[in-house]
Amino acid sequence: MSALDSQFPDGRDGIYRTADGGASWTLLHRTAVQCNIVFAPDDPELVYAAMGSGIGISHDSGATWSMQPLNPAWHVAVAPAATRSPTPG
Repeated sequence: MSALDSQFPDGRDGIYRTADGGASWTLLHRTAVQCNIVFAPDDPELVYAAMGSGIGISHDSGATWSMQPLNPAWHVAVAPAATRSPTPG
């Protein structure tokens, strides 16, 4: 989940993850912009997030992220592995 609340600029904005059905949430990656997050349809470990100035890629269900610069990057879609290539929009 992406959370952005510019009313309170206190470091709580970013990508969150839950492992217990939403009872608790952990901030995984801080962001200053809203994110579009998608999971690969055939691999729940592979996650992409459009973060304004780049595409975040996670290979461990969002626990860690690497960034690929791409400006602007507001939306992303992911195809199955046979045709996979993130498509920013």
